[in-house]
Amino acid sequence: MSLEASDDTRDVADALRRMGLLGAGGDARFERLAGGVSSDIWKVDAAGASSASSAPLRS
Repeated sequence: MSLEASDDTRDVADALRRMGLLGAGGDARFERLAGGVSSDIWKVDAAGASSASSAPLRS
């Protein structure tokens, strides 16, 4: 996880780990992207690859 981990990035990382998309000890960098209407959109860089993930907005 990036050095400045927030609750939001921890939540996204935990979800990706549960789905088997992020290794338990793997380092990842998270960047919140603009444009999500009803969800947060994240760019995730891990294991030499980039992907996008979305998470519903908290109410």
